[in-house]
Order: sequence, then C-alpha cells, then structure tokens
Amino acid sequence: MKGSKIFLYLACFLLLVSFSFAKLYHMPLLAIQRSSNGNIVGATANIYLELKPGSGRIFIDTFPFTKSDTQVTLRFANKIACDLIKEDCSYYDFFYTIKSDSRIIGGPSASSAVAIITIAAVKDLNLKKDVAITGTITSSKIIGSVGGIIDKIKGGSKKGIKTFLIPAFSLNSNLSVNLTQLSNSLNVSIIPIKSLDEALEQIKEKEYYKPFLGKGKSIFLVGVNIDTAKSEAEWKAEEL
Repeated sequence: MKGSKIFLYLACFLLLVSFSFAKLYHMPLLAIQRSSNGNIVGATANIYLELKPGSGRIFIDTFPFTKSDTQVTLRFANKIACDLIKEDCSYYDFFYTIKSDSRIIGGPSASSAVAIITIAAVKDLNLKKDVAITGTITSSKIIGSVGGIIDKIKGGSKKGIKTFLIPAFSLNSNLSVNLTQLSNSLNVSIIPIKSLDEALEQIKEKEYYKPFLGKGKSIFLVGVNIDTAKSEAEWKAEEL
C-alpha cells in the first residue's frame, strides 16, 4: 500500500511538471498573400509554441500548409535563438504551430519573430499581443531586409497590431516618407531598428523592462547594430 502511494505521488508530480511546461506562447506574424485578383496584399498569421521536456526535437504544424522554406526557416531560427541566449535547448521539445485564415506566401521574413517566441518560451517571458516584427536572420545573427513592408503593416493594423518593428536598412527615402504617412493615418508606431548602443540605451532609458521586475524571471535587453551599407545587422543581448 505504501508503495502504491509513493507511485501515485510520483505520477502526480510528473504530471504537474509536464503541465508547467505546457504553457502556450503566441505571437502575431506579418505576412503577405495573393488576393483573388492576383494582387499582393498584407495579411497576418499566428504562431504558437508549446515547450515540453524532451531531447531537442522540433515539431512543426501549419494550417494551411506553407512552403518548405518556411519550415526550414523556423528550425534555423530556433537554433539562432538558443545560441543567442546561450541556452542548451536539447532538454526541450518544441511544438510550433502556424495558423492563418488563408494561404500565406512563405519565406524567411518570419525568422526574427520565431526567434523571439523561442526565447520567450525558454525564458518564460510574456509577449505583447499588439507588437509584431518582420525580418530575416542568418547563422551569424545578422538580420537582412524584407519586402512588402507597407502591405504587411496595413494588413497587421487591421488585426489590432499597434507597434511594428522593421529592419532600418529596408528603408529608402521614398519608403520612409510613405511609412511616416502610414503611421499617422493608421495610428500605429513603426520603429526601424537602429544602432546597437542606441537600442540598448533606449530600452534602459524608457524602462520597457520595468513591469517585469520582481517577478522572478530573467530579463534580457536585446539590441541590433545596423550596417546600412551592407544591409545587415548584428544582434547583442544583455541580461539585467
């Protein structure tokens, strides 16, 4: 009888541990799709991530099915995220789900968002539901430019997104003017990522991290150093 109780307690403990890891993380994705008349229009999708104890496996499900390059990008961004925060992710299994109302055009522009949601899950961080980011990422933690920014912002604003983070080197003079006008007309914030030092200092000065203090969680300040001449950027993370 005593052995049965011990086994029952152990089973309950394992279930509690499993449930504690089963928190579902969510982040909006900025995307584009082809309309019925063949035009490219902005759209949004949703990415969900569930983290469980495991052995570093990555599971991907998409509704509707997306191109294979999106799946390759997702796996790649997972590795970059774990490297960025110096975390051994081989102790977890990652369950990613991408859902959209209609078929979106695949590509690597969601990799920065995938990296962020991965970091949030591993570090158990909260994500704002009205903030979205678009940008590619490379093995050296360099972010490349993306296309369709105006379409993505228009599509995202219709879904309640209020803040858009975009690579600064995607901008040119005409696009900058258009984005300023777009920001005013849609009443949204469009934030080009600038220098690494400025980004980190701004985060500290504005105290964006302050609501998360005293909650027993790690806080990371992330900045990006943009090289507009080479159209690339270098990530840096600093833990408070």
